[in-house]
Amino acid sequence: MKVVGAIVLATAVSALPQGSWNVDTCPDNILIVARGSIEQGNTGTVIGGPLCAGLKKKYGAKFGCQGVGTADGYPAAVGDNSKPKGTCDECISGTIKMFGKMHTKCPKANLMFMGYSQGGAIMSSAIPQLAPDVKSKVIGGVLFGSTRQTISGLTKDQFASYCGSEDSICNRVAKSGSTGSHLAYSKNGDVEKAVAFLSSKIDAAGK
Repeated sequence: MKVVGAIVLATAVSALPQGSWNVDTCPDNILIVARGSIEQGNTGTVIGGPLCAGLKKKYGAKFGCQGVGTADGYPAAVGDNSKPKGTCDECISGTIKMFGKMHTKCPKANLMFMGYSQGGAIMSSAIPQLAPDVKSKVIGGVLFGSTRQTISGLTKDQFASYCGSEDSICNRVAKSGSTGSHLAYSKNGDVEKAVAFLSSKIDAAGK
């Protein structure tokens, strides 16, 4: 993500209400969320909140959502976008630890992931580094406006990546400064597509 674009995003989302989801019990399916830069809470409200709510509405007690917050090692700082991996090493290691924590807490649960903006860069680095027993429980994931579009070791049918044609943060050929597109995923139908995609993974797993 370009730092200038990240600053614009920060201004746009800083006034949004806090969004936090935590897994308290052990549902059959857990979505781990890495929010976008400067989003509040541990899931944020631009994508994380609506996506978690959509899956919770469909699966009820069989679904849980867990964000990776500042206390977990991911502060969602704007400046981390300019680092070589598009985020900080601590952000990545904190996310890896969260996957391990959820697997230890709920070893029978299916795991999924969502990364938005800088959170997408985190997932692109974190997923390949998961311990084998944890990675074997990952049934799918989604990225939104991600500053990294690929995940080593995963095929295109294992995760979906949504990047608007006018979103200059994830699309290098988009018009510069079109940050509005970067905030539009919960309004343009892509969150609903992501709910359907992850639902297909949950249903295929039989939980």
